[in-house]
Amino acid sequence: MTSIRLAFAASLICLTLALSGCGWWYSLTEGASSLVNPKLEYQGYAPSGDKWRLANLFAPVDQRIQALTRELSTIESFPAPEWYERLLARNPWLTSIAAVDAQGQVLGRLPEAAIIPLDAGQFLEFKADWERATFKSFFFQTDLGPEVCLVQPMFLRNKWVGLIIAQFDPRTLRQFSPVPDDLTLLHAGTLLWPSTPANEAEILVGVDWEATLRDRVSGTLEKEGRSYTWLARYIGDTYLIYAVRNRDDG
Repeated sequence: MTSIRLAFAASLICLTLALSGCGWWYSLTEGASSLVNPKLEYQGYAPSGDKWRLANLFAPVDQRIQALTRELSTIESFPAPEWYERLLARNPWLTSIAAVDAQGQVLGRLPEAAIIPLDAGQFLEFKADWERATFKSFFFQTDLGPEVCLVQPMFLRNKWVGLIIAQFDPRTLRQFSPVPDDLTLLHAGTLLWPSTPANEAEILVGVDWEATLRDRVSGTLEKEGRSYTWLARYIGDTYLIYAVRNRDDG
């Protein structure tokens, strides 16, 4: 499994994230080591402060999500069984990867004994999106905690015939952030993982992110006497928000 993951990592030439309107960015260097310790490079800012801290904390998490998103969004027809095994080997933090037909019947799922059940039928109402080959992401709250599903439509002779669904608990990605307790990850009004103490992160849930994201994808916000540096990253047709509380506001 290790050799497969390293081979995949070595094939990543470079992932560059531009943070619009901020003048700061990071690039992840080529090679397997970048998956563990991404090299951060700066333009316009010294390697210090809250923007640097946010980049350092979220980069290893975001890289894995973006790499998975890119791979899923390029698949157009059901791949061979070996593909699912390789995908899980490269992304052991996934809960499961499943193939589903256009009636919601699960054709196959790995691992077969996944902890979180998969309700494939709930995705059928988006048939119009699938027929337009739209890659989509979904966020749920379950009895076991938050859940994310990345869904890519499958085609046969230009006809929509099913879905590939990658399912994961975003909290499993905490292990990749150097100081996960300082980082908050949320989607709209849902905390996917809170910083510590959790009551501080709850403040961010009350932000009108839809309105905020109309004209910017990153910035600093003040709320209830506290300030935060944040960044939005799109996956599929929606977004994740990464945020840290600024250290200079006490």
